[in-house]
Amino acid sequence: ILDRAALLAKGAPAGGDGGSDSMRSRFETTPLWEAELETDENGALTHSFKLPDNLTTFRLMAVVDHGAQAFGSAESELQVSRPLLANPALPRFLRDGDQALAGVVVHNNREKEATVLVNASATGLTLSGSPKTVTVPAGGAVEVPFALTQALQGQASLEFSVSSGSDQDQVRVALPIAPRRPVETMATAGVADTLSEQPVERPEGALPDVGELSVSVSPTALVGAESSLDYLLEYPHGCLEQTSSRMLAAILAQELDKQLDLDHSPEEIQKYRDAGLARISLFEHYSGGYSMWAGSREPSPLATAYVLEALHRAGEPIRPESVSFLRDFLGGAYTSSWWDKDTVRAAHARVALSLARIGQGDAALNSRLYAERSELPMSARAGLAESIARTTGADARSSALLRELEGHLEIQASYAVITQENASRWVALWEGNATPTAATVRALLIADPQNPLLVRLVQGLVASRRDGRWGNTYTTLSALSALVDYADQFEDGSLAQSVRVTLGKKELLSGPFEGASPKRASLPMSALQAGQLSIQPQGRVYWEAHLSYGLQNPEPRDEGFTVQRTMVILEGTGHSDTVTPGALVEVTLQITTPVERSFVAIVDPLPAGLESVNTAFATTASALGEGEGGQDSGYYYGGWDTAPPAERTWSDWVFNHRELLDDRVVLYADWMPA
Repeated sequence: ILDRAALLAKGAPAGGDGGSDSMRSRFETTPLWEAELETDENGALTHSFKLPDNLTTFRLMAVVDHGAQAFGSAESELQVSRPLLANPALPRFLRDGDQALAGVVVHNNREKEATVLVNASATGLTLSGSPKTVTVPAGGAVEVPFALTQALQGQASLEFSVSSGSDQDQVRVALPIAPRRPVETMATAGVADTLSEQPVERPEGALPDVGELSVSVSPTALVGAESSLDYLLEYPHGCLEQTSSRMLAAILAQELDKQLDLDHSPEEIQKYRDAGLARISLFEHYSGGYSMWAGSREPSPLATAYVLEALHRAGEPIRPESVSFLRDFLGGAYTSSWWDKDTVRAAHARVALSLARIGQGDAALNSRLYAERSELPMSARAGLAESIARTTGADARSSALLRELEGHLEIQASYAVITQENASRWVALWEGNATPTAATVRALLIADPQNPLLVRLVQGLVASRRDGRWGNTYTTLSALSALVDYADQFEDGSLAQSVRVTLGKKELLSGPFEGASPKRASLPMSALQAGQLSIQPQGRVYWEAHLSYGLQNPEPRDEGFTVQRTMVILEGTGHSDTVTPGALVEVTLQITTPVERSFVAIVDPLPAGLESVNTAFATTASALGEGEGGQDSGYYYGGWDTAPPAERTWSDWVFNHRELLDDRVVLYADWMPA
C-alpha cells in the first residue's frame, strides 16, 4: 500500500469502538496505490509502479501473510524530489500599486555547484529583471528576486522556470491583488406609481476607471434583492448569527432563483448552504445550546434561538437538547449578568418567536409576555403578535398588539414605517432601524394579512434600504424575509407593465417587463454626468439606484468611531514606505467611541508582505504578548469607570475573538464601553 506520509491515518486507538462514523470518515484516507502480490518459491518478489507527479514524502507499507507460521509487516518512507527545484518566494498578496522585490528560491540537490538560468514572466503586474543567471552551491539554495510593479487589482499569475544542463523545473503560481483604495457606494430606493426623480451628482475626485451608476427597476417588492443577498452571502465575518444569516440567504436565493438575476451560480449557492450547515455544528455547546463564537465557553440563548430557525427553514433536524436549553433560559438560566430587566424581557419575546416559528410555541409564555407588553420594544411586540398567531391562532391579543403598533407609525407620502421606542439593550445588540417594520410586516402576514397598512409598510421597507442592505446582517435578513413572504402571498398577475428610466437626456432603459423579472441598466463612471434620474412607470414599480466610486486620495472620516494606527519597527530597519525583510513591526490600534457599542468588528488591513504574529503560540513571539494588550491579559488597567477618559486604557478582554488572516487582522467585541 502506498500513501502520502502526511495523509496516512492510523487506525482507531486500542480498546473502545474506534469513535463515531464521522470521526472515522474524517481521518481515514484512500491509498494512492494498492495491490496483492505473490512471492516466488524463494519468498521474494519484484514489482514496479508509477508514482504520482508530486514532490513529497510517500510511505510504503507491506503486509506478508502465509498462514500462522509466516506473517509480518514493514513500512518505509520514500522522498521524491528533483535535482533542481524552483520554490516561489512571494508575499501572500499585493495591493494595487505596490512595489515588491520577490521571486523564486532555486534549490540545487546535486553534489556539485550548478550554474542556473532563471526565467520569470507575469500577467496582472509588471515583472522586470528576467532572465537571471545564478550560481547555486552543491546541496544549497539561492533566492532570486525580481522587481514587481504596477500591480492591477484582481489576480496576477507568475511563472518561473529554472534550468542547468539537463536539470530543469517550472512552477506557476497565482497572486491575489487586493484594492488599495476602498470603493464607496451610495444607494437610494423607492416606490413609484407616477414619475419619480432623484438628483445624481458625480463625486468630486472620483476616479474615472472605478465605479458606476447602476439602476434596477422591478414590478415586485423584491427589487434589489440581489444586492441584499450578495451582501449576506459575502459578509466577511462569521459569528453564529452571521453564519445563520448567510445560510438563510442561500436558502432564499434558491427559492428565488427564477425571479432574480444573481451573480452566483446555483452550484455556488448550494455550496454556501452546505458550508453554513457544516459550520453551525462548530458552535454547539455542551449545555445543549450554541455559542456566539466557535469554542466559546458561554452559550448564547439569542443565537441559539436564531440558529434553530435557520435549521428549521433548511429542513434540518433540531436537537431536542437545544429546545430544552431555550426553555431553561426562559426559566431564568443562562442570562447575562449585565442585562437589565427590559433586555431580559425582550430576549424572552425573541426566543418565544423562534419557538413558535419552529412549531414549538409556548402559549403560557405568550400570555406572560402579553401581560408585560407595555415594557417591550416595538419589534418584540410585533414578534409577540406573530408568536400568538402561530401558537394558538390570531385572537384579540394579537389584534391589540397590532393596534398598538399602529400608534407608532411614521407615515410619509407613499410609505410608512414603525419607529422604535422602549429600546432596550437588546435593540442595540442585534436590531437595526428597519427591524420593527420588518417584524410588523411578518406579523401582519400571519395575524391580519388584509390590513390596509401592509402595503404601505412594505413600501417603507423598500424605501429604507441603504447601500443594498438594511444596516446589519440580522436586520437585512429580517427585512428581506418579510419582502419575500409578502411577494409569495400577494404579488400575482397585477404587476406593472413597463418603465422608462433616463439620466438627464440620456435614456438608460425602457420597455415592458417580462413577468416579475426586473430591468437593469448601468453607466460607467467615465460616462457619468450630473442630472436628474427619472423613473416613469406604467403601474407600480420598486426601484433602486447605486452609485459606486473610488477616490484618488480619500480623506479620513469619523462616523461614530475614531481609529488611529501607529506602526513601530522593533527589529530590523525601514521607514514609512519600505521595511527590510525579517523586520518585526509593532502595530498599535487606538479605537475611540463616544458611546457604548455592541458587536463591534475592527478590521485592520495589513500592508502586503507583512504577516501577523500570533503571540499566543509558545514560541519566542509569546514574549510580545506580555503585559497590557497581550493575548494573556485578562483585565484592564486604570478602571474605566473611575479614571478620566484620557487615562482609560484597555487590554484584550474587550476583544473576545480575533482572526489573523493573510491580508488583515480582525478583532471582535461583543460589548465596547464608551
